[in-house]
Amino acid sequence: MGERFAYAPTSKANAWLRVKEGRLGGYLALQHVGGTTAEALQAQGNPFFEARPAFLQVHAQVGWDLWKGSQVAVYVRNGAKAFTLQGATGPERPTAYQAARREAGLTLGWQF
Repeated sequence: MGERFAYAPTSKANAWLRVKEGRLGGYLALQHVGGTTAEALQAQGNPFFEARPAFLQVHAQVGWDLWKGSQVAVYVRNGAKAFTLQGATGPERPTAYQAARREAGLTLGWQF
C-alpha cells in the first residue's frame, strides 16, 4: 500500500545524567523516538494507517538520603509508552490519549 513497515521508528536516541553530592542525588533521562506509521485493523477488516509523530520522553528525579540505604525523592515524568493500535483505533481513541503518560510523585526507597 505504499506505506513503511508499521511500528518501526525512524530513529532512537537516549541520554542520561546521574548526579550524587553528599546526601543529595538525582537523575535526568531523555529519550527521543522518531516518527513511524502505525497500522490497525478496523472492525470492517480493512487496515488503517496512522502517522505516529516523533516524541521526546523526559524523566527527572531529585532525592535526599535520610539515613544509610534510604532515600526520599520527588520525580516527574513526561513521556509515552509503547503501545499498539491493533483493534483500538479511530477518531474516538486518538493516538495521543492511548500513549500519553505524565506523572509527578514522591517516592521512599530503601537499598539493602
